[in-house]
Order: sequence, then C-alpha cells, then structure tokens
Amino acid sequence: MRDERFSDAFDACRPGSRDLDEPEMAALADALASDPVLRAEFEASCRLDVRLSEAFAAVPVPVGLADRLLANLRTSTLQTAAAEATAAAASILMDARTVVVRTPASPIDRLAQLPPVQRVSRRRIVLAAAAALLVTTGAWVALHVPSSQSSGELTSDAADWFAELGDAWQPPAQAPADLPLASAIVGRVRGWQPLARSIAKRGVVYSLAQGAKSRAVLFVLPGRRAGLPPTAPFDPQSATGGLSISAWQSQGLVYVLVVEGDPRAYRRLLNPGRQPLA
Repeated sequence: MRDERFSDAFDACRPGSRDLDEPEMAALADALASDPVLRAEFEASCRLDVRLSEAFAAVPVPVGLADRLLANLRTSTLQTAAAEATAAAASILMDARTVVVRTPASPIDRLAQLPPVQRVSRRRIVLAAAAALLVTTGAWVALHVPSSQSSGELTSDAADWFAELGDAWQPPAQAPADLPLASAIVGRVRGWQPLARSIAKRGVVYSLAQGAKSRAVLFVLPGRRAGLPPTAPFDPQSATGGLSISAWQSQGLVYVLVVEGDPRAYRRLLNPGRQPLA
C-alpha cells in the first residue's frame, strides 16, 4: 500500500526525468535511499506509468479516420467543441503543474468541471487528455498493453548475437556519439565494439560491468521496429538458457539488453526512473 506521506511526490516524479534531483523532492529521495519497501512502491508506480504510456502508444489509428473527422467537422456543430477539446488537451499535456480546461458551453462541460489545480499526477493528465480527445472523435477505443511476443523474434536473435561476440572491445570514450548507451542503463561501461555486418549495416554493442563470471551487453541499432515498447521493460521479455533479454526503442534507436543471469541480475542494470517516454 502506498505511503500517503509521499503520495503526491510519487505522482509528480516522471519516468525518464531527473525529478528526484529537484530540491522539492529531497525528502522523497532520502526516504527511497533508506527504505526498501518505499523504493519498491516507487518502482511499482514507475512501472504503471510506463505501461500506461505503452498502451496509448500502441493504439492504432483507423484508416481514413482523419479524413472522416475533417468531413464531419465541416458540416457539424462539433467544430467549435473540437477546437476547444484540442486546446484543452494541449494545455493539459504542455503543463504538468497546472491544468485549466477552458471549454465553456461545450460537450466537455457535461463530462466534468475541472478547476485549476496545483501539480496533478501523470495519470490524471493522461486520463483528462484522453477524455478531451474522445469528445472530438465520438468513439471509445479499447486500450491494451502489448505483449512481449511482439519482440520475441528480436530477443531470440539477440541470444545468437551474444554467443557470437568476440573480445575486441574498444575504449568506451571512442564509441559513436549518435549510438549512445540507453538512459535506463546504470553501471559502468567496460568497452564497445561495432556490430557484425551480418546483424545490421550499422550498430554497436556495449559491454556492461556485471560480475567476474557473468556478462551483460547492450546492443544499439539505429531505426525503429514495430511492436517494441518505448521503455526498457522492468522484467525481461525472455529468460531462458541462462540469459535474461529485453528489447525496446527510444528516440530513433533500438536497444537490446542481454544479461547472463536471472531477472534479478537483469534488473540490477536498470533504473526505471531515468527512462524517456518517447
């Protein structure tokens, strides 16, 4: 059960940000460092926020929806309501500290009256924005969290990549700047090497400090792949053959983490509070 002393602080901390470094969050940061139960609650909150983000990102846009909406707006009295809903959604998403919905005499007024508030949670922001957009479309979309099967082929390939790695590691400082380590990864980088041309035309793999008798690497490839989540999964998508593996994509790069060991060894290399949502 969430510690009510830090309920608002939990909601104010965004995954992928450095909110815990802010002076206002000093009390929470100190408590997380000394209280493992509170830390577990915080990590669970981060995972929920990430799954909400994944669910929204996975909703497909029906073919021709934009054209149908534009056609309806030209002949419907919803044109004013749509403009107000769009402005309200933009206001909500652009300002995480104050939410002001300015939609007088619109259909949104029949949904709820949202007064200005100080510092709202990310979940309230997401839900409020979704409500405004649903007024525009007039349809309810069922959300779902994508399963790990969408990345199954990639994690299977990564096990073969890992088995074929050589020992020609180069100094970390010489790694390509446009193929950086994922922000969610913690720990020391031992070295890097380019990916084999048989895997990708361009890419790198980083060797991560994991232990004297076990290895951990992060493959980084440019581009995007359909079905991958936007953040590193808290639990590995594949945990067989002594390897824990997950794949995700962020900011135009595909990341594949391969760790020798169980899911606990995998999680030791992740910081769920330092991941971007894009």
